[in-house]
Amino acid sequence: MPDSKEPRRNSPAHPVDTSSNPESEACNSNSVYQTAKWAAARWCRWIPLALLVALVFCLAMFSQTAEFRWLLGALTCPLVLIVLLVILQWSALRRHWVCPQCGHPLPLLRDALLVQMKYTACCPHCGYNLESAALAGQTQPEEVAGTSLSPASEGTFPPELTVMSLPVPASPWPTRICGTAGLVAAVLILFASWKTGSSGPFFWKPIAAVVCLLMALMLLFCRPSRLPESIHPTVMVRECRWVVWFAIPMWLIGIITVLAGAAAPQPDGNTVALVLLVGVLFSPLGVWCLLDHHNRALYLWEENSATRLAYSDFFGRLRCFDAGQIVSVRLTVNKSVHLLDANGNKLAAVETMMPGFNNLQNWLKERGQMPVPTPAMKKATATRNRSAPEPLCWKEEYRTRWHNHLNEIRFGMWVTVVLLGLGGILPAALYLKGVLSFMPMIWLITLAPIPFFVICFRFSPVLLFEERAKPATDEWRAMHIKAPFVLLLWFTLPYIGQVYFLWSRWIMQVAEPGLAWGIQSVLLAALLIALFARLTPRRLRQESVMLVGLLLIFFSTTFVYGANLMLSGPVVHSPLVILGSHAADPTDDEDLSTLTVQLADGSETTLNVLDNTYKAALSGEELVLCQRKSPLGIVFVGIHRPDTHR
Repeated sequence: MPDSKEPRRNSPAHPVDTSSNPESEACNSNSVYQTAKWAAARWCRWIPLALLVALVFCLAMFSQTAEFRWLLGALTCPLVLIVLLVILQWSALRRHWVCPQCGHPLPLLRDALLVQMKYTACCPHCGYNLESAALAGQTQPEEVAGTSLSPASEGTFPPELTVMSLPVPASPWPTRICGTAGLVAAVLILFASWKTGSSGPFFWKPIAAVVCLLMALMLLFCRPSRLPESIHPTVMVRECRWVVWFAIPMWLIGIITVLAGAAAPQPDGNTVALVLLVGVLFSPLGVWCLLDHHNRALYLWEENSATRLAYSDFFGRLRCFDAGQIVSVRLTVNKSVHLLDANGNKLAAVETMMPGFNNLQNWLKERGQMPVPTPAMKKATATRNRSAPEPLCWKEEYRTRWHNHLNEIRFGMWVTVVLLGLGGILPAALYLKGVLSFMPMIWLITLAPIPFFVICFRFSPVLLFEERAKPATDEWRAMHIKAPFVLLLWFTLPYIGQVYFLWSRWIMQVAEPGLAWGIQSVLLAALLIALFARLTPRRLRQESVMLVGLLLIFFSTTFVYGANLMLSGPVVHSPLVILGSHAADPTDDEDLSTLTVQLADGSETTLNVLDNTYKAALSGEELVLCQRKSPLGIVFVGIHRPDTHR
């Protein structure tokens, strides 16, 4: 989604491109484009606030009730609000990005669930010039916003450096909201520490509260120094707005994890380590990005026939210096431009992707001080130029009958992707709620991924699986459907997690030895990968086979478990005969309680059991041994009470 306040620009690479960006100026003069951008970004201001309120409420309820559903709600709130934001932005673009003359919708670029405006100066339907009205009403730079350039600036700055091209100052609300929420989080952690108490070495809750308090105070009090009102910058370089949308989730992940650990009544050593690790990695990273977006900026203006600059750093400290102090300009390997003095000290540092950098670049060009690449930058550029692949081009010989039905295939693919995602969560939730029994849940989990893989195998000539975008022509992109591989990889986690750590560990375990499960999984994955490679065209085979093969390896293990359960014969119940037992060591989290039991055929196996089942079995409570045998040789065993059916 293009930003609502920033003009589009091309970030320079080595060698630095010093030409102006006419497309950016045209975007500024297109009132329809600007109105649609503002409407699409209008909801972005309220979604973080709504997310913050929902998270604080869910975490407060979790700290009071210790019910898992509140923590689950806190983790799913970001996903729900992001989907809501995408829907609102889509609706805004469909309503505002239309031709004012004929009313037809203007071009949009669709990438999976996201949609962006494709800039156009004229309506493709009626030819109406969208820039004509704005261009007719343009004023000279001296008349813009009542600000005039001094005579000394004439001939010094290029004509495109006007007040209209300055990036919009950063809004203080993200730092204020996150800082206030950090204070609330610190209070909640202290309250949880007082409520649950701290036993032994678990004094980390007050420490976590102090860390949250320090982060919150930095967000609230590290403010940038303001320039005097008499100064009107002609060039201003600021951080990109998308940094905020990266920073807020990072900060939230750290705060949520710390709060969840603080609310746990009896934390253990592993929980402490996990909480501290996640909090240290994510929360300070989010705070750093928020302060970087809000505080860091470079200003340039004319004062008494001399050019002055001011640089505000991460902490908001303002440093002013004359343009004559800039002796050299350095371009680093991470596309950062450093302004250096005679001693090599860094006066200011900005990135080439930051809004307003094009204006600074044009000013440096006028002074004859273009950025000089560092040796590392030269080496990286030479390596990139040598290894840059040729763009993928479409050829008519690639066309198949499926290329005539791309829209239908895309719709079917997304339906199966949604079914795949629901299949990993909904059946398990219904089973835990008591709506489904164990075997119907296994049927749903096993069959849910099949439609997606049928789509992959059947329409492999038009599906594009790639980890990162490769250079390709627009025609190549238009003739292929990009599959959401990262989303699919996330969807594998619920399947693997519940099969490995829930059903096969506690409910219906595979009797020893469990080699048949592994062997069948490997054979099935190898067979399916070979079949997919055979059906995939050579031009797509390398990366598609690797990525789809990874998905097939993950899903084959869960499919073999479910398919063997589905094919197993009738359940056999027999009295529980205990041959041996082992109680879990409370000081070792990896040690589990186990029972060695005798199967119906006289063999024995060792099963993991919960603590309450272990105590019930040793106390003489009536329990039964549940067995299912698959025709493929896998035996499933479970222990339950006689009135429980599986």
